[in-house]
Amino acid sequence: IVNSMVINCVTTPSKRGRMLSMCYHQLRPGGVLFLILPKLCLTQSKHMSRKYLEEILREGIGFEILNDGKRESPKLAFFVL
Repeated sequence: IVNSMVINCVTTPSKRGRMLSMCYHQLRPGGVLFLILPKLCLTQSKHMSRKYLEEILREGIGFEILNDGKRESPKLAFFVL
């Protein structure tokens, strides 16, 4: 599943969580989710950070972060889940 620049457009935190949960349940065994979002969503937000997002992805939803959560460009954060 490719989720590129989508999650940041979802209007509420509960809807974003639901969307990520639905992605998790749609994956086949061995499947991968590519999650890409603006880096500013993790660095400029009062409510979200990279560490907190990784915690939500791992502990809240059940994803395994395959790329160690460290991949990014000057403007984008990339996650392989």
